Formats: sequence, structure tokens, C-alpha cells
Amino acid sequence: MPITAETLSALSGLTFTADQANAAVSVVTSRAKSYTRGIGFTDDGIADDIESVIQTAVLRLLVNPTNVERDAMGSLSVQYGNNFQGWTLSETQVLNRYRERAR
Repeated sequence: MPITAETLSALSGLTFTADQANAAVSVVTSRAKSYTRGIGFTDDGIADDIESVIQTAVLRLLVNPTNVERDAMGSLSVQYGNNFQGWTLSETQVLNRYRERAR
């Protein structure tokens, strides 16, 4: 099932445009495909568990696209959570099942 702005909005409760979603999906999909060296990506589509990894990583990227960890203005400050700085541990575990390693 393709990852769409509607799917991402339903999961997060936030609103994303199709352009935002498509750009983020493209970037994260490229990274996932590179990480697995193309394994799990076929003409028929992407393996379901890899697609779920892409979806969660896309959400992190869209929620905080600038990767700002902390923002302050005067006495007010906001600290953001999990920015997209790479794969989470659980995402890495999924991707590692597909990654062919050097021998």
C-alpha cells in the first residue's frame, strides 16, 4: 500500500500536503533502498515491513523537517523529540534482515 499524505495524516493527526509527503517518502525510501542494497524492493513493490519502517521515518522527518532539537524565544523554549537523524533501533533491526553484509 503506497504511503500517502492521507495515511500519514491519519497516523499522526497532523496535516501534510501531497508534495510534502511525496518528497519525504522519496528521500527516506532512497535511504532504505540504499541501506538494504535494494533487497526487499521489487517491481511488485516494497516488502511490508520495510514500508512500515519508511512510514515511521517519514513521519519523524515531516514532524520536524529542519531537525531543530530545541527552539527558544525569550523565556519560552521548546524541545523537540526524536528527530530524523537516521534509523531507530527497531527500524534498523527490520532493515538488517534484508541487508546483505560483507563476508
